[in-house]
Amino acid sequence: MTWCDARMDCMARGADLLSVTSDVHFGEVRNYLKSLGLQQDFYVALKKVDNSWMWLLDGRSPGADHSGDWYFNSPSGENGFDCAMLAQSYGYLAVDMPCDKIIRPLCQLHAPPGVLYVCGGDIRF
Repeated sequence: MTWCDARMDCMARGADLLSVTSDVHFGEVRNYLKSLGLQQDFYVALKKVDNSWMWLLDGRSPGADHSGDWYFNSPSGENGFDCAMLAQSYGYLAVDMPCDKIIRPLCQLHAPPGVLYVCGGDIRF
């Protein structure tokens, strides 16, 4: 599904796309996803808004380009690459992409904390 469809899917479940709140939280999510051995990428609530990247739920910056939450050489700066996914092939670091790419959402319930929904089931950590 597209990024907008992915976000709507999460909201229909009473959740939203995953938005990390700190480097520690991001590391925990990445490590957990890696431990599951999944072979897929996930949309998250990281988006370019007014030419700046931010985690949508709290407005936190993902870090300087090519560092922080980003995979090497991301964001690419390509025109139209306004959404982000956690890329399995890059250890679940963020990669920018067009918002119409078909990817599964990674949803997070607002309460209780620590529950992620991956279409078709929940993941608890």
